[in-house]
Amino acid sequence: MVDASVQNPPGTTDPTDPTTPRVLPVFAPTTSTEAEFAAIWVPRNSPFIGIATAPKDTTARYVGELQIYTSDGTTRNGSIRGRLQIDGTFDEYTGTLEVAAGGFAGEIGGVPVTYSGTLSDLYALDMNPERRTGTIFDPPGPGSWFTADLGGTLVNDASGVENTLKAGSQIDGVFRGTGDTLVGDGTFRIAPNAGTSAITGRSTEADASVEVWADRQTP
Repeated sequence: MVDASVQNPPGTTDPTDPTTPRVLPVFAPTTSTEAEFAAIWVPRNSPFIGIATAPKDTTARYVGELQIYTSDGTTRNGSIRGRLQIDGTFDEYTGTLEVAAGGFAGEIGGVPVTYSGTLSDLYALDMNPERRTGTIFDPPGPGSWFTADLGGTLVNDASGVENTLKAGSQIDGVFRGTGDTLVGDGTFRIAPNAGTSAITGRSTEADASVEVWADRQTP
């Protein structure tokens, strides 16, 4: 569920237009399981599916999920998932993306968990957030890839520990099918505050692996 009536936090603006606050969606908590996510992500990430070309000279919204794998510091012990929304503006050769994800929930060490907060390219800490698509050429023909730097903070609702994405947190992937599906992965650099992160199992900065999928919405 998306509520587009919620504005950015005070002082937060779109880097491409500092005069206009960007509206970020509010997401309902995710209810899917890791197995349900895999049932969608794995076949779409198959190397036997050709890379598609992104839409051209148009705008498009893609909706899906972003999964973060968790660790106890040494061993993977669960995952959390959030609802993902990607709005793309495409020209003939490239494009820009606006990305948001929230409503994170899942299981860590067998215990159900929820996280408050929204991740977005709007909060990316890199000096030059990428937020773009680009054209690549990959057999059996031309195709398009996407990449986006993300930032923001996820707060563990049970412990209160904050998990802030640092510079270098990014998702990357490709268009599949006829350009109506995105699939990819990435890495988040997470800095915890007020305790040990249940996502990374560390009290200092550490990386977490992520996966994403999203389908184009019919207008």
